[in-house]
Amino acid sequence: MNVVVLVPTSQSGSDAIRFWRQRLNANDRFYLLSLLNSNESNLHGVDIKYLERDPRKGQQLSSRWRRSIGWRLLDKGCGIWTPYLSDIWDELFWNIRSFDPDVIDVRWLHGRKALERRLREKSWSVVGSDKDLPSTASSGKTWRIYDGSVKVSIVLPVYNGETYLRQSIESCLRQTHRNLELIVVDDCSRDSSPSIIAEFAANDSRIRSIRNASNQRLPRSLNVGFAATSGELLTWTSHDNFYEPTAIETLVRYLCTWSDVDLVYSDYFRIDETAKLPPVLNPLPAPWMLLYGNVVGAYFLYRRIVYKNVGDYRADREYSEDYDYWVRIYKAGHPMMRLHEPLYNYRTHPESMTSEASRMVEKPHTAERVVQDYF
Repeated sequence: MNVVVLVPTSQSGSDAIRFWRQRLNANDRFYLLSLLNSNESNLHGVDIKYLERDPRKGQQLSSRWRRSIGWRLLDKGCGIWTPYLSDIWDELFWNIRSFDPDVIDVRWLHGRKALERRLREKSWSVVGSDKDLPSTASSGKTWRIYDGSVKVSIVLPVYNGETYLRQSIESCLRQTHRNLELIVVDDCSRDSSPSIIAEFAANDSRIRSIRNASNQRLPRSLNVGFAATSGELLTWTSHDNFYEPTAIETLVRYLCTWSDVDLVYSDYFRIDETAKLPPVLNPLPAPWMLLYGNVVGAYFLYRRIVYKNVGDYRADREYSEDYDYWVRIYKAGHPMMRLHEPLYNYRTHPESMTSEASRMVEKPHTAERVVQDYF
């Protein structure tokens, strides 16, 4: 069960922390969402006041000022809710959804009735008083939808990936979501990658192997792979990265539950050649902040309608082909959502494309060019 507690400031959340820690199980997740400032010491927090407003809606500066004043008034039990809530609702609603809550506790907010009514329009269990507390840990989960028959296509481009390829393929095949196809695109590897691919393909019919006639590099190899997909939901991975076992199922469940989202992305673990490092918690989570960086990151899942509308990855955007693609998705108006659960393992090592890009002297197709082209 995911519990999100809304508080005016992180300092005012101590009572909420004590209350919920006595009631949650080890597998439950608790998030303190402070509306003026966040506490990052041992709980996730999001500072709503400092979130940029969606630039398509305008009025960023005045919106910031109204939020700063508005939350302070509401914390004292006063304030004009109707215009204020309409001003902040899109960003507030997006951030609450990013924690994928089962329960939202608003008891710690003064003047909460209007917010409580808006939240109750959705499927979450909203706690506005003690009588609203869920009776069991599983309360509130029945509204979620998961369809195990949904087909997921994973594209895996490979170039000389023998060191980590086996682990990457195994992580795809061991997913708890079983209905998937794995499109492996070998970009003329000169190591043992072809034999590793052939070994797995011979033992699992969900694998389709494609070998490029000549070296195409990553963006074109992705396009070759996606042209061969047949799934309703699409993603791609790298030969040096790997999934957590429930990674695909978690994002499939979210897209099944929320039909108004076309792309969902999540946090991920960073690893080097051997060790797992702390999860990457994206400091720029919202899609309207793509101007400042690649908010989507390493793990994502999107609907086929996105692929149909946005098209191929740009071959002239190597090293930032993913960032370019996310910006195009956003510009096309496809709703995007971020989850805070780390579900993927992103490896950095001397031979990775990330390391290769960092060594380039001239970078004509980096993120700066994406920003110049679209913003």
